[in-house]
Amino acid sequence: HGGRDARCGILGPLIHREFERLHRDINVGMISHVGGHAFAGNVIVYIPPDFAVEGGEKSPLAGMGIWYGRVEPRHVEAILEETIKKGRIIGELWRGGLDVEENEDWRRRTTSARVMRVPPRFLEGDASVAEEKDGGK
Repeated sequence: HGGRDARCGILGPLIHREFERLHRDINVGMISHVGGHAFAGNVIVYIPPDFAVEGGEKSPLAGMGIWYGRVEPRHVEAILEETIKKGRIIGELWRGGLDVEENEDWRRRTTSARVMRVPPRFLEGDASVAEEKDGGK
């Protein structure tokens, strides 16, 4: 989706590629646009109702869709590790969610232990985004 603002059209494929590179056995779909060019790239992570986190316990985010915005390829590893494997929301990327406001456990699930910043180890230089945006120059 690059007709109005190229960020969606540039970041979407880069993010998709990074998910596939890091974790081939998850289902990553591409859509054209979920709203808000200023929030590109957008990622919606659906956690199945019976999904277990590391250690085998049910994910605190089970049955929810977590919507992240302003995602770059450098954030993908943190999304995989923190949101999918550990059931934690990355606060600085979070735009909202599906079935989160209606869930009576939502306050408990989004305490400071669950809403977090992207750990610095996931944010070390990522030149691939700048290279793609500048056409490799």
